[in-house]
Amino acid sequence: MEKRSQSLDEASDLWDEATRATESAENTIAVAIQDARNTGYSVLDKARGEAQQGAKAELDKARLEAQAVIREGRLALSRQAAQAVKDLEQTSSHLASELTHRILGRDVT
Repeated sequence: MEKRSQSLDEASDLWDEATRATESAENTIAVAIQDARNTGYSVLDKARGEAQQGAKAELDKARLEAQAVIREGRLALSRQAAQAVKDLEQTSSHLASELTHRILGRDVT
């Protein structure tokens, strides 16, 4: 009986040791998983930040290009408007002289 009791005590001790080893392994794995998760989130955050900076740089570049195109378009319209006014003034002056000449029968300066 003594031998059986001793065997049961040894088995109980082995069971307790196996349980502690299992719990320790589970804790080690849980810590490793948490560390890996944190590292993954860190990598994702860094990649997201870099992507946002790249997108912002591209947007800023496109915005500057659009502003330059708009500025050039406004200058072109301004030049065209000035030329149109000049052409209309010349035409109206010529028509006024022509009408005056026809009505009065003489040149007016």
